[in-house]
Amino acid sequence: MKKRLIPTLSFINDIHYNTIYKNRLNYHGNLANNISIFSGLNVDELAILDISKRPNKFNSKILKTAVKYCQAPISYGGNIGSIEIVDKILSIGFERIILSSLPIKNNNLTNNIIKEYGSSTVILKHDFLIKKGLIYLLSFHPKLEYHLLDEQLITRLKNFSSCERILSFYQSDGLDNIANMSLVKSLYSIFNSCSGCISYSGGISSMAECDLLWSFGFSGLYSATFLSYANKSKHSKIPHYPSNKYWHFN
Repeated sequence: MKKRLIPTLSFINDIHYNTIYKNRLNYHGNLANNISIFSGLNVDELAILDISKRPNKFNSKILKTAVKYCQAPISYGGNIGSIEIVDKILSIGFERIILSSLPIKNNNLTNNIIKEYGSSTVILKHDFLIKKGLIYLLSFHPKLEYHLLDEQLITRLKNFSSCERILSFYQSDGLDNIANMSLVKSLYSIFNSCSGCISYSGGISSMAECDLLWSFGFSGLYSATFLSYANKSKHSKIPHYPSNKYWHFN
């Protein structure tokens, strides 16, 4: 299976932010400009996430500009709550959509979207958080909610068709620190029985960690902070984008 490293840019309006656990944001410049920089590095694919928390609302001008500046296949996630919204986003030129809250909140709509556009077009993003020794899955719309990851919820999530899944650790977001590597491996084992590929996001801080995650079996690694500040101190305010050597693997 091909190793994939996917730059992931979170944004509000047309500004790119690196998100950090507990809703802290680091300003990271103009979204279109940073998309253009990564595109110039010949990345295989790129993802952008609207974190404005405005259900079923998006700025078509910003998204059209994002597609214009990206020469690679690009995915979009955030504020998706209807088939009509999916249709508009894909018509702009995005290759795939990323669903996070919707698979938890609305099984039927999620299945309808997968059926309408195909499993290769839909990515399911599962955001995990560890609290008092228990694992929760998070949904963000219309407000932040915690859902205990029990057998019933696992079964519901695994029943979706063969989409790519991103296993994301919310507590590791932007912190250059994977919360619990053994737990990451265990969650991979749980969802590996699904027919789609399994990817990871959250706290990646080095190529050594990338190699370890790939050795677990993860296909794609979605990352923001590590890729944007590669080879620099995490306290640096100046983005330092990695060279082309980061993007192409056997």
